[in-house]
Amino acid sequence: MNIADSLKTALALRNQKQWSECLNLIVSLKPEHLAHSRYHKRLLLECYFHLDKLALAHQTLMEALALNPEGRELEALIYWQKRLESTEIKDDPSLHLLQETAIKNLHQKNFKAALSEFQILCQKFPQDARHRYHLAIASLESGDLIQAITNLKVCVKLDCLMQKAWYALGSIYLAEGLINEAKAYYTEGYSANPFNADGLANHEALKKLRGN
Repeated sequence: MNIADSLKTALALRNQKQWSECLNLIVSLKPEHLAHSRYHKRLLLECYFHLDKLALAHQTLMEALALNPEGRELEALIYWQKRLESTEIKDDPSLHLLQETAIKNLHQKNFKAALSEFQILCQKFPQDARHRYHLAIASLESGDLIQAITNLKVCVKLDCLMQKAWYALGSIYLAEGLINEAKAYYTEGYSANPFNADGLANHEALKKLRGN
């Protein structure tokens, strides 16, 4: 069976939720096919996830992200990243409680406590863009502008579609009087998805800067 036929069969097995059979087929492929194929990596990741082999799923995710995916492939990997991290938190009651408490403290403007809690969550889940965004907001509200900017830049690197992070960066640079930088970040935020609320917020900010 050639590589195209193998992939077609693997997709059919996946669609039938025959995860063990799909996994066996994928791992039987030549190592050079798996090593450089983001699509094969994602199939492998799905199989490991549904077979409750979460450590292997996470390792495969990191390997796939290291191949510098773009567009829909990157979106798909971000989706699986969030599913993996959500599963890990649900499996650990203490982490689940910590996450709930951190978000509650942020909403109640108890920024010092939220800052400490999101630092712990970011250490535990360094690839989670949501925790990184919340850490940035807690840093900003605590008066640490440098850490806020640093964490927001990490956030958009982890998830380039998180428009509220682009908006926050634009707003920070605008407040500092750096108009060109603010325009650049608002533009990135709007381009990520022009049709939802966060995208429109970036668009409105751009219009004001342009005087339209």
